[in-house]
Amino acid sequence: HCTSLVKIDLSYNSITDIADISTLTSLKDLNLEGNEISTLESVPHCLPSSLAFLSLRDNRIADIGQLAYLTRLKFLDQITLEGNKCCMGENKSTYQIFVAMCCASVTSIDDQPVTESVRNEARELAVKMRPEKPATDQTTNGVHRPGSSRSVLSIPGPSYRHQQPPRFLLTSWALSMVALRRRS
Repeated sequence: HCTSLVKIDLSYNSITDIADISTLTSLKDLNLEGNEISTLESVPHCLPSSLAFLSLRDNRIADIGQLAYLTRLKFLDQITLEGNKCCMGENKSTYQIFVAMCCASVTSIDDQPVTESVRNEARELAVKMRPEKPATDQTTNGVHRPGSSRSVLSIPGPSYRHQQPPRFLLTSWALSMVALRRRS
């Protein structure tokens, strides 16, 4: 097979879904520019973690929460996303922060270097998105008993005590916090 492939250019091929190419463990450069991709849900299990460059420019990714699926790409150095709805409008000033939070190794987003300011805001966002620590029970000498208190993230809206809130809700909440912080 083609396991030694290092670069693949699949730009402008009307691709709608990312196929499983996880066996291409030498792959470093993947160009999916100008396709019709709208979801990145398959990224964690379909793309090799060895990727260093990924172009998703000019696709149909509308939900900024989709970018959370890039987290598994631990060696990603450069990514291009411009031309997607998730990078426009109200998300234009915050999507780079979210990408930097999801992909700590990224040094370039849309052909622009990741600044220290963006990196710092990404760290702050990551801290805000961490679940609160469970409260300790005073009657057990400060030791937390499993099942006695759940770790939940305090966000406005419905309660998610028994399950993790949907990823899109976390990302929307976190990005709105960044936008509010920037306005003040």
